Amino acid sequence: MWRINLFFESSLGVDIKDNCLVFVHLKKTFKNIVFAEHEIFPVETAKSADETCKIYLELIQNFISKNSIKPDTIFLGLPRNTVLFKYVELPLAVKEHLENTLKYEIEKYFPFASDNIYFDFQVIETDNRNNKINLLVAAVKKNIVDAILETCPQVGLYFSGIEISSTALVNSLSYDRLAGHDHPYLAIADIRSDHIELNIKKKDMLIYSKYIEADTKSQDSTAEILINELNDATLILLHKTDDDNRTDGLSLTLTGTGADDDLYKLIKAKGAVDTVPYNSLSAHTLPAGFETAYGLALKGVAEAAIDINLAPAGFLKKPGRAGRNIFLILFILSIISAVGWAGSSLVKAKIITNSLNAEIAALKPEFKQVEHLRTELNEMENSLQHLNRLRHNNRSMLEIVNTLAMLIPKTAWVKNITCKNGTVEIEGYADTASGIIPVLEKSPMFSDVSFKSTIVKDRSGKERFKIGMSLSIFK
Repeated sequence: MWRINLFFESSLGVDIKDNCLVFVHLKKTFKNIVFAEHEIFPVETAKSADETCKIYLELIQNFISKNSIKPDTIFLGLPRNTVLFKYVELPLAVKEHLENTLKYEIEKYFPFASDNIYFDFQVIETDNRNNKINLLVAAVKKNIVDAILETCPQVGLYFSGIEISSTALVNSLSYDRLAGHDHPYLAIADIRSDHIELNIKKKDMLIYSKYIEADTKSQDSTAEILINELNDATLILLHKTDDDNRTDGLSLTLTGTGADDDLYKLIKAKGAVDTVPYNSLSAHTLPAGFETAYGLALKGVAEAAIDINLAPAGFLKKPGRAGRNIFLILFILSIISAVGWAGSSLVKAKIITNSLNAEIAALKPEFKQVEHLRTELNEMENSLQHLNRLRHNNRSMLEIVNTLAMLIPKTAWVKNITCKNGTVEIEGYADTASGIIPVLEKSPMFSDVSFKSTIVKDRSGKERFKIGMSLSIFK
């Protein structure tokens, strides 16, 4: 009986900590994900940024070489204290333009110039009743990411994604959560030697995150810090008062090298919150300290609940498919071998190959004809688009102004209109400039509507805007 047990996808998660690098290598089979090689490497912290980055990349290469692995994807996790989080509420009307809206308003949320940060976002909740959309926005200073990425080509390493330890921890408990552990609110406390990272998830979304500097050598002190922080977080998230049982409905699990049974017992003895061990939540039993790297590696072999990526697209390596292609090839070969077991594989394979080659040769002239017709069609479409662009001159300025007057909300006004070469630009003021874009896009007269400059508030609180758009063709 033939049995195929082949790994055809693999992923490496690399978690950067203050004084170490944590590795987890995962392999995926038909049935499940296998927790394979894993290791923690200490890193000297008294180094310059460039020297530290080179050490990181050398350690990654050493881990790959030492374990003779070739991961299709590598995901890097940044420490929580290097990344800023902001929970943002926007009008539902801008849902289709979230990236552009955030691009022009990002400086409202973070104390850095937009040119100095990389950011990404995740939709946390869509509130159709109140026409709102809630986002988690993460930002990191460019020099932190660039210091790593600019060294990569020198050593032949490329990453498929860069995210935050917080989102990786949530993803580690979202993919393979065991049945019966659907906690409405789950706090994940990552305990390290000099800090605690406290994250709270609702369902599979990160709704709270905080980096807490703390000496965790004393478990009693660590327990007190956690209880106080959980109480404060619950006041914010569950809108309770000081008189309420503030941690009601909240469960706590511990990760990191400082998580052990004694700390669980101590917190439980204080009766402050329901505790649940991490390994009782996950389908994989992980050693303490590897949870974040595991969540990072999962993104290469499974669909992640939170997809945050803080690296510029030009530096990223697309997820590899070599392993999958090799699997398909070997699978086909196994079928041919099975036919050979019957004694006639070579003859049958030769006949099939010759037949396929003959059919391909016969179809080549038709392929060339299809390509010729496709080229002619593209040329005709280009000509038609050119003619359509010429027709916009038939539209009067009065028609454009009348259309704008009907579309622009009463709470906004336009001080300048410019029409040139089939485009229109308007400048003016509004209570909420981001709400004008969807209104203009609904008109058949305009297309490609977008902001042409950053939205700025004047002294009266009005938002000054500059919007550009193309004139569409009426049929």
